[in-house]
Amino acid sequence: DEFGAMFTPWGRYLCPTAPDVAKRSQLMPASFGYLMCVAKAIKTSPNWLAMAGVTRGIVPNLTALHTNELLNNVIAENYQPKYGTEANRVSINAITNIKPYGLTIWGNRTLMPVPPKGTRATNFLNTRNMISDIKKVAYSTAKELMFEQDSDTLWLKFKSGISPLLDQLKSGFGISDYKIIKGTTKYNGQALTRGEMAAVIKIFPLYAVEYFEITVVVADNDVVVQ
Repeated sequence: DEFGAMFTPWGRYLCPTAPDVAKRSQLMPASFGYLMCVAKAIKTSPNWLAMAGVTRGIVPNLTALHTNELLNNVIAENYQPKYGTEANRVSINAITNIKPYGLTIWGNRTLMPVPPKGTRATNFLNTRNMISDIKKVAYSTAKELMFEQDSDTLWLKFKSGISPLLDQLKSGFGISDYKIIKGTTKYNGQALTRGEMAAVIKIFPLYAVEYFEITVVVADNDVVVQ
């Protein structure tokens, strides 16, 4: 669930490159719209940013939503519970019409149930995507260093293979900071045996804003001259 995500609804997409004119308008699932946004945004934006909202979430080539009733903004917002309850804990990322921008993905959540006290890191889709990127780099770095001698030099090589991505995430506002710690046990607490090295990559993610708390105060001029 923490890696999965759900999108709704199906929609009618224009496929201008289809050779058959009759096939240039196709019904596709909402997940196709998400992938379209990724393909468009990846040219100019890092993939750890949320593919939602009017900056990166306007779905290309989507001409109409395939729904019996209007999927308005209020419904789309209700699909994103702020606090998990027994009746409403799972989030769905909806495509809805955001005026004046158009049909837009309005949600950045995984299928991980929302805790009663509010969202956490595993509830955000872009954070999970970012963690997947870190895991891929860690895996490829470890694979390159397999069968090298267990030494301080090996540990430095491992850190140097991962640090460039983490530094990029930090400068690109994916994380606020990170730590690479040499583990003394396995992830489950069991002791390391000969030929094993453990590493803990601790990240401090920056979260995509889902709510703005705005207060407008009307007051008379109360400037006091000393």
